[in-house]
Amino acid sequence: MGNRVLHDLSLLNELKQWHSVDDVVVGGNSHSSLSEGETGSIVFSGTICCDRAGGYASIRSATNLFDLSRYPGIAIKVKGDARRYKLSLRCATDFEGIAYRVAFQTRKEVEQTIRFRWDTFVPTYQDRVLATAPPLDPSEIRSVGLVVSSQESGSFRLEILHIDVNDKRLM
Repeated sequence: MGNRVLHDLSLLNELKQWHSVDDVVVGGNSHSSLSEGETGSIVFSGTICCDRAGGYASIRSATNLFDLSRYPGIAIKVKGDARRYKLSLRCATDFEGIAYRVAFQTRKEVEQTIRFRWDTFVPTYQDRVLATAPPLDPSEIRSVGLVVSSQESGSFRLEILHIDVNDKRLM
C-alpha cells in the first residue's frame, strides 16, 4: 500500500495493518501475537521474558501518512490486564528513529477510553527520553504503536477496541 493521507484512523481497525516488534530483535525472548477479538477488536497478547534484566513487546501499524493536525489529540479505547502500556507515534518512515510516547495504566478486564493531547507525547529513542528532539508534529504521523515492557516476566493481553481523534472530550 502506498502512502496516503488519512484524516481518521479507521484503517487501524484492520488486523493486517499491524505487525509485532518484540525484544528478539535485540536478543531477548519475549513474544507477542495479534488476533482479532470477538467484537472485531484487535488483541495484542504474549509473554514478556526478562532473562536479560527486562523485556518488551510491541505492535506497530503499517506506515501511512496520518495528517491529524486539525485534532487536539488522540483517544484509545482498550480492555486491559492491569499492566502499564505506552502509546507510541512515529513521524519517520524508517524502522528506527524517534518514537513519541505516552504511558497509560490499564485496569484488569475493564474497558477504558484514555485521551491524550499531542503535547503529552514525549520524544524517545530506544525508550530513552530525547530532551533536545522537536515536539510531535501531528501532521506527520507515519505509524501508531503500542508497547509493553517490564522488569518481571509474565503474560500480557491488551484488547484495542478503538483508536480515534474525533473524541469531543479531547477539546
